[in-house]
Amino acid sequence: MSNDTERIQDWHKKHTNRKVREYFNDIEKDAIGGVEKRNVVRSMLLHKESDSALLTMMRIQLWWELRVFGDEEFFEKFKDNIYGVPTVSFQQQRKFQPQIILHFLEDADKVLLKNSPVRGKITFRLMDETATEITRAKVDLLANRVKSIFGIGGTGLIWKKGRKMVTYNDWNKGYGLQLRSWSEAEGERMIGKVLDIQNHSPDWSKSNLNQNKEERERYPAVPGNQNILGESIKKPRERPIADVRFTHAELHLHGRKKPIILYDRTFRYVGAVVTD
Repeated sequence: MSNDTERIQDWHKKHTNRKVREYFNDIEKDAIGGVEKRNVVRSMLLHKESDSALLTMMRIQLWWELRVFGDEEFFEKFKDNIYGVPTVSFQQQRKFQPQIILHFLEDADKVLLKNSPVRGKITFRLMDETATEITRAKVDLLANRVKSIFGIGGTGLIWKKGRKMVTYNDWNKGYGLQLRSWSEAEGERMIGKVLDIQNHSPDWSKSNLNQNKEERERYPAVPGNQNILGESIKKPRERPIADVRFTHAELHLHGRKKPIILYDRTFRYVGAVVTD
């Protein structure tokens, strides 16, 4: 076996195994095999020292298929249908400043039974750049800033989402932030992190707090069901309380069909500007 093969296998044993265990962290760390399907699937995914190169490739392929296509029992709740329009059609209708989107997702082991994981998204614009003038050096700088602020050593920054809405509007600098947070202090903490990407200091006169006088009643943790075409369907949760963890950041440029992945701590995207 070549040294390159061994290095690749060592890398996957170190990094991919960590991600697999995160998905199946309700199972004891040393439990392998067993009759439970979750145990069996996890065992098939975990890389072992004795693996051949072919078996390593098979494990990687299986992990990739589960992550991309989903699994009816374990992964389907992590996939959402999306309302949207094709990128080309949207860009024909509207020209925009470069946009950075920060993505967050609730940890798998924290998702309550039959609920979808809570997601988070924070967006802002680069007002001093255009799609045709931004440089590779600037993209690299932004990617490294995102990694240092939101990557937190590969574990991902936690945003405590909740019922309160904390806003920050500074359109001249590209900010129109609306952050659903556990508290005003948490919202301000996240605003500070976002502004720090561009070394901007918050002007708190541009921030506001929006909260309902009866939060628990207006945004119940269990909203109940509704009848749709004779079927009892769960009502959508509004402003759910959850810890969401940073997953990746995208840079959208007008005229470019696909976003640039600035940083991805989940190993889901290929070609990120910076990685762990």
